[in-house]
Amino acid sequence: MILGGLQKLLVAAFVLIMSMTANAGNGPGIVQVVDYKEISNGQAVERIEVRGDVSIVLTNALGTKIMLEGNNKDIDVVKTTVKKGTLEINAEKKKTFSKLTVYLTVNDIHSLIVTGNAQISSSGISVDNLDIILNGDSFVQVHHQGKLRIIPGEGYEIADVARKPGE
Repeated sequence: MILGGLQKLLVAAFVLIMSMTANAGNGPGIVQVVDYKEISNGQAVERIEVRGDVSIVLTNALGTKIMLEGNNKDIDVVKTTVKKGTLEINAEKKKTFSKLTVYLTVNDIHSLIVTGNAQISSSGISVDNLDIILNGDSFVQVHHQGKLRIIPGEGYEIADVARKPGE
């Protein structure tokens, strides 16, 4: 009888320790579920519009697929539509404060319009002629070859944080 109770106590302690270890990186009681969703728009697009608080990673992957990475509750509410050569990605209705990353292929894209609080990055892309238009509080760090322009939307300014004032 005492041995059975001791086994139950040890199992309960083990489960508690494993639970605390699993949540240690996210803070007390916070569990982050990361999910992936691939979207194939099936149509040729020349322009992409992204809305919402997202991280955008630009790639030269083959095809026209979009990859979403983040909490499955957030991914489920992302809306994508294609109209007249423009792919619209709307992530404004996120349900959590978790990071949502959108991986975009920019091989044939000439215009990327971003509205919201976005971080745009790439580790190295090749572009023919790409304009990135920013509407909101965004940070851009794109390593590229080819012609790329970063343009502020109406009513916005661009500050080059890599340069020191007076340079």
